[in-house]
Amino acid sequence: MLHSRGFSVLDSSASRRWVQLLTLSFVGIVLTGSLWAQSPPTSKPSFSKGPLEQAIDAAFQRAKSADQAVESLAILEALLQDKGLSSTQRKKIELELGAWKERAGNKLVRNGNDWVTVEVNAERIKEANFLVEKALVDLAAKDYRSCKEGLEKASRVNENGIQADFLLGMLNTPAYANSPETGERHFRKVLNRCEDHIPSLNNLALCCIRQKKLAPAIDAWRRLAELAPETPELAYNVVHLMAESANSVIPLTTTERRRFEALLVGVPPGSIPSAESTKDGWRYMYLAVPRSDVPSGSSEPSSGLMLETGLGNGFVIAPGLVVTSRELLGNAVTVKISSPTTSGELDAELVGASGFRDVALLRCTALKAPPVWMASAAPSKGANVVAMGRSRASVDAADAEVLKCKIAMLPTTEAEGLMLLDAPSAFFGGPILDEGGHVVGMRSSGFKLPADRIGAVPTSDLLAFAKMVDASFAPSTAPIPRVDEERLAVFSKAIVTIRCYQPVVPMDSPNGDSVTARWLADPVCNLCNGPKFLNCHARGCQRGKIARTRNVVAGKDPVLGKDIIKPVTEYFPCGTCNGSGKIPCPRCR
Repeated sequence: MLHSRGFSVLDSSASRRWVQLLTLSFVGIVLTGSLWAQSPPTSKPSFSKGPLEQAIDAAFQRAKSADQAVESLAILEALLQDKGLSSTQRKKIELELGAWKERAGNKLVRNGNDWVTVEVNAERIKEANFLVEKALVDLAAKDYRSCKEGLEKASRVNENGIQADFLLGMLNTPAYANSPETGERHFRKVLNRCEDHIPSLNNLALCCIRQKKLAPAIDAWRRLAELAPETPELAYNVVHLMAESANSVIPLTTTERRRFEALLVGVPPGSIPSAESTKDGWRYMYLAVPRSDVPSGSSEPSSGLMLETGLGNGFVIAPGLVVTSRELLGNAVTVKISSPTTSGELDAELVGASGFRDVALLRCTALKAPPVWMASAAPSKGANVVAMGRSRASVDAADAEVLKCKIAMLPTTEAEGLMLLDAPSAFFGGPILDEGGHVVGMRSSGFKLPADRIGAVPTSDLLAFAKMVDASFAPSTAPIPRVDEERLAVFSKAIVTIRCYQPVVPMDSPNGDSVTARWLADPVCNLCNGPKFLNCHARGCQRGKIARTRNVVAGKDPVLGKDIIKPVTEYFPCGTCNGSGKIPCPRCR
């Protein structure tokens, strides 16, 4: 039936049925929407990358972060040798390879994210170093504004350099601007440009401790302890932290205390200072200049102060030619070699460092040590081998240490071309021998592995790199002694200890004193962090004011005739701090 207004009118039963149908339809739509929200459409599944695909991505990243385009090209060309690549993966690599061939052909090098010619890169380094030197002159004249502006410009000019940002970090220590947040930012920038820079790791930890950020401080010092556990500043600062914790100045939990104390495990007992001797405060380390900041052909900075940045092994593969780990050398400016066949340390020259394998060659003509015997064939999986070398504890011993292990895996792309051995640890840069006394590999430190595995660069890569760098290289053809003891005696002489150093450039002391140490003392109180005042601890004190609330009669309720009560807050000067919000630091009084 129709009303005069044109609306259809249904009887009551039909109306109920329509309401039920509409309700069911609405519920169905809601349910479908909720299920759709919980279960994403199958047309866009998420796939996790396999090990080989992850290795390809890692190789691309290493190519982008390499110092020279020729190194990047070598990384991708080595990647193409993997027979397990699919056609799609191979095309992906070849597509990337074209750009690197052009860059390598033009002999480009990396400066920050830019690929420039060697000449342009050298000019950038030279200009940045000039700006840094000028900034140090401004610092000596206490013109801090000009010093800061010059260092910031130097950081932009040479995006590989670390000197400018390191000095900016030092300018924000308590001896100068006392801004640990800014100092932390600059030291992190240094570590992004020059990974494992020892002074930056130490100073970053101190900036974090100033901010009560203990977890990143532990991480920075732990890495420093892995690289150079005998660094005196590390032991000094950790002991000072323990003393401040004992005095309830820097509270530490039991777990935090245990983790900090573990940093001293690798330090000889006689080198750990007493708590009494650390009362002078923290020790910030001065700048250690890496090789990348020294222009080619120029002399290294000469302050007379040196920092040991690496200690490991190498072994003689030809008269005066030593192979070792590239990661061990790092960014060292000076390399010294010692051997049981010589007295004292000998100067070594870097002949070449591989851009895609953890291999470097040193030349030391004064070294009188016999070469080892290199294997001509690759070992098989499961073969018994021996790792040899000298640890920190036996660095001066005449005989090298021996560690028996097995080949757990042959070189793969996923392991960056390394053999894997089933050993918990070994000697960085030391040789890996088969049962016949031939070297089948070299202990590598350039790849992160589980605790029960170590990596080794295969001999084929060692020989190929040696021949590429030195065309006259030829492995030893001398007969191998049949007696194990005789072979081990030869290897003990052929295995050398390598020490790496960077020159230290101290800043002018803020108080004008002459600088004779590698560190800058920070005696600023750890309780107040310098101002000699603390925030008032009186109950209710907020910036020197204490709030008090009382109820007052604001008027009458016109309906009920009752008083209207309104709370009113009044502020009075705090009696503890006399309204200043600060109280004198009890340690600084």
